[in-house]
Amino acid sequence: MAPQTQPSSSSSRQFTNQIRSLHSIILQRHSSRKAAFSGSVPSSQKSPENRQESTMEKVYRYTRDLALSRDKKVVKRAFERLLQLDCSSQIFKNAKTLKTAIKYPGSTPCFNREIHLLKLKIEKLEKRDQQLNAMEYDPFNPAGMSNFNGQEMDKLMAKFPIYIPTKNQ
Repeated sequence: MAPQTQPSSSSSRQFTNQIRSLHSIILQRHSSRKAAFSGSVPSSQKSPENRQESTMEKVYRYTRDLALSRDKKVVKRAFERLLQLDCSSQIFKNAKTLKTAIKYPGSTPCFNREIHLLKLKIEKLEKRDQQLNAMEYDPFNPAGMSNFNGQEMDKLMAKFPIYIPTKNQ
């Protein structure tokens, strides 16, 4: 069996340090919330132990597991959880999840399927985000904008004050 070499370039070290710093920021936020609740807490407020993680925190946590863990069970669980999450593709991009999955999957090729599935999921989320953001004002069909409230319609009307058709020659 050939010895496995770890990536030793300075860019991979910088990337690992970025992941670690993001993780430490999340831990600091969590500990500050614990400190805020350390006194007497009214029963109507949730305690930090009952607080659920946000989707962004989950993506960062599982990405960190991919980057730092060499245990196949932990890496497999991280892939499974990342594939189950339903959030914006921008969160995956900010966490550099796909880049981490390609670089650090326990240095084994046995996670190629999971990497491929994760890549497909991120592409699917990107398409969904583009479809949600592609809604524009159509002067011929203003009824299509009926789900907007009055202020948003005023903004759109200010952006597109008058429709002037171009002359076809």
